[in-house]
Amino acid sequence: MARTLLRSGLLLLCPLAFWAADAPPRLSLEQLTEQSDSIVSGRVVRHWAALDSENRFIWTHYEVSVGDTLKGARHATVIISEPGGMLNGIFLQVTGSTRYADGEDIAAFLYRTPIGYMRTTNYGQGRFVFPGGVGWNLFRARVEQIVAGQRVGRR
Repeated sequence: MARTLLRSGLLLLCPLAFWAADAPPRLSLEQLTEQSDSIVSGRVVRHWAALDSENRFIWTHYEVSVGDTLKGARHATVIISEPGGMLNGIFLQVTGSTRYADGEDIAAFLYRTPIGYMRTTNYGQGRFVFPGGVGWNLFRARVEQIVAGQRVGRR
């Protein structure tokens, strides 16, 4: 009986071991900041799917009306692009791709891909949601402190 329970328990834990092996390493807020080209907050206005410039892959693009820029160039809007999506009846699902919803109040840590798109840093870890702005001021103060410290460290 004990062996059966032990085997069952181990079998239940096996998928977790495989999942953890495939998951990207968790980054600290300092590491996320360092690895990001841009950090913005705002509201997701709309999204759409399109093929990349080589017509090979579907990407979903999210337009964000920017309220604050904590790192990088300031723009009124930013387009966050994530691989995968639905286009002309074809669905492409990419593991680790980050999804945003229209109307969400977010902060996003972004990096520029080799094809020029801005994408969420470290998959979904670079996406933070602040419904109605709750918690944003404290989060912003901490990230501003990190960004300032990294600027000083580069001098």
